[in-house]
Amino acid sequence: MYVPTFSLTNTIVSHLIRLELAIHDIRSTPLSAKVQKSLLHQQASSNISALATQLNIPLSQPDASNLASGRDIPLPGSKSVILANYRSTSDFMYASSNDPYLSLSASLLLHLNKLLLNTIVESWESGRFRSIMDTVSDPADPLLKDRELPRLSIDPQRYFTDVLHWFGEKRHQVHPAIKCACVISELYRWYPFMSGNFITMLASTELLMERSRLSLKGLFPVAGSFLNHKEQFIDALSSIDWTTADVTGWIETYLNGISSDMVSLKNDVVRAAEKKVHLQREQLLVLNPRQQRLVRHLQYHPRISRREYVGMTGVSTMTAYRDLNELVRKKLVSVHHGGRSTYYRLPKPEDEQPVTKLERKKTVVRVINDSEMVI
Repeated sequence: MYVPTFSLTNTIVSHLIRLELAIHDIRSTPLSAKVQKSLLHQQASSNISALATQLNIPLSQPDASNLASGRDIPLPGSKSVILANYRSTSDFMYASSNDPYLSLSASLLLHLNKLLLNTIVESWESGRFRSIMDTVSDPADPLLKDRELPRLSIDPQRYFTDVLHWFGEKRHQVHPAIKCACVISELYRWYPFMSGNFITMLASTELLMERSRLSLKGLFPVAGSFLNHKEQFIDALSSIDWTTADVTGWIETYLNGISSDMVSLKNDVVRAAEKKVHLQREQLLVLNPRQQRLVRHLQYHPRISRREYVGMTGVSTMTAYRDLNELVRKKLVSVHHGGRSTYYRLPKPEDEQPVTKLERKKTVVRVINDSEMVI
């Protein structure tokens, strides 16, 4: 049974505290559906741009934005297809993240590998673990250059089944970010796939973070984070002494990277929220005194009807109608219809259409069964 070797150092604890505080701040920052959608799209574009940079694929910002939106773009060279494949794989992962029948398994890793390499390599080279006699050939892999891969002394199917079983086990009380680091180290150590190991490592990390609720519904850009700390990550992974298999140093480096990126993400979220508040303040300045009084009133009272507004301000019914409609149009108050029981209140996040996971399309992808594996 797989059990990683590491020590819970003060450095690891410090990085975990910073990570959790940033996640808490992000989750507790109120954002409208429109702002959430904008941030998700921005992060998805950043993720695709980062992947293109690491694979030496020229990609403009507008093209990255189009790919993040689900639109295919014409790019020269077969390597560029991998960007669209990565986006489609992300769609599959987020659409199926809550599927109780899709458990973490070696079969799922092979399925991700197959999706990522669709039309890139020969079908027999994708969705397959390498054997002791196989070599990895992948010119688009930035981690493979000048690297001597170990001869496999494991059964990859059985080994990664044990690794992912440990990841999903609840009784060990190990923080999910540490678990992610351990799985990444094993994928890097064995380079188990016939091809596409690097992008499969990124996609697998994104999947594990989503299953652990660390990706914040797709808001945290995994590929972008790897690019930000690429040299430190590779150095730390390469420095692991596999005679002892102690991954403490790598975990420290990984947590330092993702916690600093999570803090940057928190700052972006807070700035977006502050910008929204600033715009609302500007809108309040152009309101007439009656409307300003109403907004202040609703900060201390849950709701108000049009009749109550007429009584509070002493204006005619038509003037009250115009005042309230203008506030609704500017989204400073929300209206809830009910005939004579119609009322107005300050808008809440649930008043807008919720946006989750970048409005991921539910791509239907068949998961390969164990019996279909080619080892």
